Amino acid sequence: LYELSKEVCFSLAPQCEAQEIEVRIGLAPDLRVHADQEMLRRALLNLVLNSLEAMPGGGCLEITGEVTSRGTELVVCDSGPGVACEDQSQLFEPFYTTKCTGTGLGLAIVERIMAAHGGVVGVRNVEPQGAVFSLVIPVDCGENLGGSVVGISQITATGVGAVLPSERKAVA
Repeated sequence: LYELSKEVCFSLAPQCEAQEIEVRIGLAPDLRVHADQEMLRRALLNLVLNSLEAMPGGGCLEITGEVTSRGTELVVCDSGPGVACEDQSQLFEPFYTTKCTGTGLGLAIVERIMAAHGGVVGVRNVEPQGAVFSLVIPVDCGENLGGSVVGISQITATGVGAVLPSERKAVA
């Protein structure tokens, strides 16, 4: 998912730069999962767009991943205000939104994509502020979808790669 994450962030680089959002991708390119690449792209794009909307005055967006006992977990973390506890249980329902503008379909689509893969999406807040959305993709999900192998990753102990908003250079 490293390349997929890079593509999504690169496509949003002008918005990230305008909002002064630092984007970091902490994924190694050597681990793969079977999944529908376009569906995962849509899910990741929706999560990243939500994070950008939560940080209109700047902040940090980080995409990491790890292998867990449940599958491969892709994590999108931002330094926005977080998600109110009373909203967390309804976030993935169609047409539910906390925004003045928006359809309330973005996170519902993410949830449906994960369900189609046999996976789950979760949300939690982090201290001192920010939200963390996680996509858990089971090891065998692609067999049911006829999906292609998508590069995914595991965060390395040696550091996190940084992708600058303008994507002019990457630091590994």
